Amino acid sequence: MKNKFLSAAGILAALLSAGCGHLSLDTAGNPDRVLNGTVEFSDKVVLPPDTEVRVSVVDQTPPNPATPDPATSATLPTFNRQAVAASAPGPEVLGEQTIRNPGPPPVAFHVEYTADDDRLRHGLAIEVRVSYGGTVRFFNATQYAVSLNDVSDLHQVWVEPSH
Repeated sequence: MKNKFLSAAGILAALLSAGCGHLSLDTAGNPDRVLNGTVEFSDKVVLPPDTEVRVSVVDQTPPNPATPDPATSATLPTFNRQAVAASAPGPEVLGEQTIRNPGPPPVAFHVEYTADDDRLRHGLAIEVRVSYGGTVRFFNATQYAVSLNDVSDLHQVWVEPSH
């Protein structure tokens, strides 16, 4: 009886390990993405003909600074941290759509962008600016994000007056 149990356990282990040989943990999707949704206004507004609605998909993750080698760090010059921070690159715009004279709200958008699954795992920001008369009149004061979990969903982004 004990031998039957051991042989069954051995067969089961062999089957499971054979299956793991074909298991792929790489579930990377196509990095060419599309963000669809609508821009909604908190107040009833009539948008003039010179209105521009700009919807952007932005990666706000700061780039990883290079880690100095401890053996050579004693010989590195000191840096002015404020100057380095001021020269650091800002958020990366991955895709953007500008809609001119959009008509009455809500305003539908369709932004094509490129982002691999790793970027979507930490989330990307959705930024909206509505301008007319040469001035930004509305923006999304609340942060909206797109992630790997909702990449194909329709997104509603609410904008508020930019007093």
